[in-house]
Amino acid sequence: MKPQVISQSQRRHIQQAYEGALIAMGGQARNQLLAHQLLSECITQDPATPIYINALFENLQSLPNRPVSPWFSKLRNWKFFQAAKGQRVADAIGFGLQALYRHRTDLLVLCRLAEVCQAADLWAAAECYLRQALLHNPNDQRATRLLAESLLQQARFEESLYYWQQLPADEKLDSQVQDVIQCLQTNLPATETTTGDNPSDRWEQEIEDDSTSPQLYLELSQRLVQENRWDEATSLLTRGLSATGSNPELLDQLETVQLESYRHRHEIAVTLHEINPQLLGPETVRDLQSELDRTELQVCERRARRYPTNYRYQLQLAICLRRTGNYRGALKQLEQIPETDQTAAEVTLETGKCHQHLHQFSEAAAAYHHLIDGLENQAERCIYEQALYHGGILTGAMGNGQRAQQWLSRLLEISPDYQDARDRLDKIKLISDNKGTNNLTASSPESGS
Repeated sequence: MKPQVISQSQRRHIQQAYEGALIAMGGQARNQLLAHQLLSECITQDPATPIYINALFENLQSLPNRPVSPWFSKLRNWKFFQAAKGQRVADAIGFGLQALYRHRTDLLVLCRLAEVCQAADLWAAAECYLRQALLHNPNDQRATRLLAESLLQQARFEESLYYWQQLPADEKLDSQVQDVIQCLQTNLPATETTTGDNPSDRWEQEIEDDSTSPQLYLELSQRLVQENRWDEATSLLTRGLSATGSNPELLDQLETVQLESYRHRHEIAVTLHEINPQLLGPETVRDLQSELDRTELQVCERRARRYPTNYRYQLQLAICLRRTGNYRGALKQLEQIPETDQTAAEVTLETGKCHQHLHQFSEAAAAYHHLIDGLENQAERCIYEQALYHGGILTGAMGNGQRAQQWLSRLLEISPDYQDARDRLDKIKLISDNKGTNNLTASSPESGS
């Protein structure tokens, strides 16, 4: 479901309703029904915002707790269940909130509301209803499973693991549930043992004895990283920066830890998505990838400013700019790196990729040609292979089938199974034999990556 677009006038109306509900909830002359109606209006118009849902439950807390049986709930709230079945989100939420005013602990309604939100990708909203359900029914299997799934979709892996582990033994026999739990346990920090042994307690004395030693903070943070304790490593290095007067080695390590923690979480998400795309959808993977790209760009920008003569950092910044689609900015960055630098081959490859994305195909082909024929001896194998691959596809699409065949054939001699190079070469040969090299529909000159 696409995110709901709320206009400014609608947002003002929602805010006024929310403020009116807070007034109705406070003071001596409390009006719980009015507050519930106003908050229900906020939620139906903006179902993704947890603050309105939490305020509604706070208002319901003072109402009497009237238990309700599942059959009576289905009978009394048939309009709600029909709307939920038909995925009429606004109607389902409206009827569901009415049902909760009558029976605020109705487990069946709370779980079904959560499922409606999950189906609409409103994971944070679903979490609100499920936490309310578990507040009154802590051992409910359905609510526990749904909450574990909602937290997983929000990439809150540590919290999600806790609820997966709360499932009964028979449900944990499911192979996919086992795979999810195994993935999370393998990639997340180990929980503390019953002895209460905390590694940071053992190192506290070492830090007190030599609190200004950068090497000590580096070594301890490395141990934490090895155990996937990213937050603790970040906290330790931040403490070390303060104690050592912003030591540059600690600053570099802090940036590396922050970057690797984002990369690690993205890898967990990719693995979970492969286990079951419904448990962790592609949107979550894309969000984590975007977060990783932003963090990497920020780190590269800071390091490029901090070390202006280290052209490896300048190159890395250019690569980040290209990955985020800023091809002109990447080219400007690449132009600042001297041709005599040891990064020349990789700089040339990145230059070709950026020109290709900008549809400057002649400049891109010239860059690949320069790398292939002029920088072969100083290029790493992976860089040289990329130049042959992208250069071969590009020149073929530009109509130079002979050069394309030459470069792709050379690539396959070095790496016989390189991506789809063999299929590309066969298609180029076929088109060349048919004298159709002016229109290679199988390839696009825009495919630099």
